[in-house]
Amino acid sequence: MFERFTTLLFESPVSSLSATLAAPIAMTVWFRSRASRLNEPERQTTWILYGQWLQVIYLCTVAVWWSLWDAQRVSVLAKAPLSGLTSLDPAMLTLTLFLGLPVGALAIARLIASASGRTFFSSKRTLTDLVRLTLWGTASSTLVFLLVATGFDAVYRRSWTSVFWLIAAAIFRMVGKAQFLTAQGIIFRRVKSGEVYKRAFSLAGRMKVSLRRVHVVPIGRGHLTNALGWPRSIAVTENYTKFLHEPELDFVIGHELSHSKELHGIKNLAVAPVVLSFLALACCLFPAILAPFRPILDVVVILMPVLIDRFFSRRFEYAADAASVAFTKNPDAATQALVNLNRLTQAPSHQNELLEIFMTHPALDRRIEAIKTQL
Repeated sequence: MFERFTTLLFESPVSSLSATLAAPIAMTVWFRSRASRLNEPERQTTWILYGQWLQVIYLCTVAVWWSLWDAQRVSVLAKAPLSGLTSLDPAMLTLTLFLGLPVGALAIARLIASASGRTFFSSKRTLTDLVRLTLWGTASSTLVFLLVATGFDAVYRRSWTSVFWLIAAAIFRMVGKAQFLTAQGIIFRRVKSGEVYKRAFSLAGRMKVSLRRVHVVPIGRGHLTNALGWPRSIAVTENYTKFLHEPELDFVIGHELSHSKELHGIKNLAVAPVVLSFLALACCLFPAILAPFRPILDVVVILMPVLIDRFFSRRFEYAADAASVAFTKNPDAATQALVNLNRLTQAPSHQNELLEIFMTHPALDRRIEAIKTQL
């Protein structure tokens, strides 16, 4: 019976693709059910961990969807039936199915996850907030990866239309990410006075960092806790001054100033395009060799840019920690700041090694260990 089920699942395009789209929704519901059985403090920490795993599941869903679509030659097989059903271009309808079905399925999964997070953390986010988070979260990730997949399908055929699709992916990524930050409630308010402003410019002067703008972000309905650093500007949420003492706040500001000075944000933005360009060049130079391995290559095209991007992101976090500690000369304050931040956000202090390779930040215990080895 199991063999019959497996044969049906993987030999039928409809069955295998439907199972692929159902999996992230089912996993989201299952994780929600498991978390809801726990008591409140444990439930919140567990849901954060589940949320991290769900992001990996959503990413892998796109990779598996594209790989199965290619392996079972759906684009070719679907054209004949579709041409008999409608006068519209079958190729366009096939493309619409390829993009629309996973976007819809993963949007449903994300909406369930967002609603669960609001419930577990007693968030004040409205239904409109959840819909916006779902919309822009899906657009900036799932849709972007599918546009990359469409672009690489053209790369495999050595078509110049690949340039259009990859540029569209880059635009959706930038616009979607900005809108997703707004949907989270991140509103950058430039300040010209206050404790964060004074400390930031004092530290910037001593660290020889060119700083022009300091932003304080309201915690909003999502109870945000975050800090960001870009060229010549930094931002922290307004609650940092309430739970961090002066030396700890100096470490956080120094960390973001290091990101600003070393242009870590810009370097991170360049990682994925460079990796995708390398893969596209390889596909163009060796089409005959790589053609039999297209389903495997599909997975590589989706996962490799993300994994390399996250690797560098974690390296930059370690580097910013080290630079801030070296300047402030107070590793104890650095450690305490990280512990306080982790306690406030209720994030797990230890991370599964497999999960961590998909994360932008190292786990708390590894960051603390890195600071200790610096002494």
